[in-house]
Amino acid sequence: MSRQSHQESSLTLMVCGQSGAGKSVAINALEDIGFKCIDNLPLSLVLKVKEYYLEHEPHLNLAFGLEVTGMDQVQSLERVRKELEGMGKVVVCYLSCDEEVIADRYSTTRRRHPLMDESGELLSAIRREAHLLTGLESASDIKFDTTSWSPHMLMRSVEEVFAKEGLRRQLHVTITSFGFKHGQLRPADSLYDVRFLKNPHFDPKIKHQTGLHPSIDSFIRTDERSEEFVNRLLELHRFLLPSYLLEGKNYFRIGIGCTGGKHRSVWAAERLAYGLLNEKIPHVVV
Repeated sequence: MSRQSHQESSLTLMVCGQSGAGKSVAINALEDIGFKCIDNLPLSLVLKVKEYYLEHEPHLNLAFGLEVTGMDQVQSLERVRKELEGMGKVVVCYLSCDEEVIADRYSTTRRRHPLMDESGELLSAIRREAHLLTGLESASDIKFDTTSWSPHMLMRSVEEVFAKEGLRRQLHVTITSFGFKHGQLRPADSLYDVRFLKNPHFDPKIKHQTGLHPSIDSFIRTDERSEEFVNRLLELHRFLLPSYLLEGKNYFRIGIGCTGGKHRSVWAAERLAYGLLNEKIPHVVV
């Protein structure tokens, strides 16, 4: 397959900018929405990696986290970009931040700035890097100033800019039944206790069945509260799950417990799971 035929099939995103501005956070956000990400990739390997994926997974969107700290590297990046443009769409994303904030971040993390040896002290290293990257910043396609942003805000901003239908972070929901007599479910994001419902355990004809059996279903439905409980639980999660997705969660575990974890909790977990599946909440996987 020719390079030309790939031009509309995938995106190559080059993430660069000031050290301490949040490149690794941005890479993590891109990975969450479906990019194949490689952080701290040497510029000399970018074209080889792109060619490899063109051959094996041509529709894959790639994101490279690049550490560019000198004028020679800025010039090399421009040459690499021109080569990549012959293989598909290329976007350069640049992250910047005020020097005082970067200095605070380095003090907090106790990481070493890559230009410390040349500059002698932290602020000088930050200023030197910003000067060296001036041309790269002006030539970039998308800029993020992370001065006033938390890592969470940066991740959401990256997602908002680069996510599209079919390329978006998802919330994976697990619904687990359990018995309180065996201990509380851990870990769990939400827990619900259904021991208020009528207990099939005390009916000797059906006590040996599980909450998946029609006889247990019929028994629990004789409790007029059961349907209302499931409907309210479904309505609650119809509201909550998109909010947790927006907040940044990737996984959400719901626990539903009864005494032994065999009848009522299994019944309620199944009803909630099927209800959420039928809701087809966008970007929520049950």
